[in-house]
Amino acid sequence: SEMCIRDRTMRRVTPILLILAMVLMLFPLTGMAKPGITITSITPSSGYYDQLIKVKGDGVTAGTTVELYWDLVQPWDGEAGLLNSTTAGPAGTFEIWFRVPEAVNGVHYLWVKDTATGETYGGYAAGTGFTVNAVLKFSPSSGVPGDKITIYGYGFSAEKDITSVVIDSDSLTV
Repeated sequence: SEMCIRDRTMRRVTPILLILAMVLMLFPLTGMAKPGITITSITPSSGYYDQLIKVKGDGVTAGTTVELYWDLVQPWDGEAGLLNSTTAGPAGTFEIWFRVPEAVNGVHYLWVKDTATGETYGGYAAGTGFTVNAVLKFSPSSGVPGDKITIYGYGFSAEKDITSVVIDSDSLTV
């Protein structure tokens, strides 16, 4: 008789569990799902070679290592790859800093990787672009007439010849 009671109970509970499972498949509990990685700010969103940039975001595993990549998720190869890493906070937030690498002017994309899950976020589709601006740097940055000054150009297109340099209406020898 005890077996008969269990059998009747299972017959009543089984359809209810099936209906509940179907409802959960159609309407998942969004409060239970992990929100996913996002980059919430890139400050500033454009800059020049060697400038210090701050990236903030959330949705990573608390306490894990978070990695920031330039253009491609790979080891740094001189043009693209890993820029820096940090440890995520208890709420799954992160703040990571990097210096703009030597790169051609235009848009480059940032990627974030949660090393605990392997999940990545970023690139063109995510709109995580950082614009590199061309810049000239001088060494030394000041001097007197007759001093030699080295001019470094960063962010310009490759293989372009400089034919003249003018400072305060004086042409320089290049």
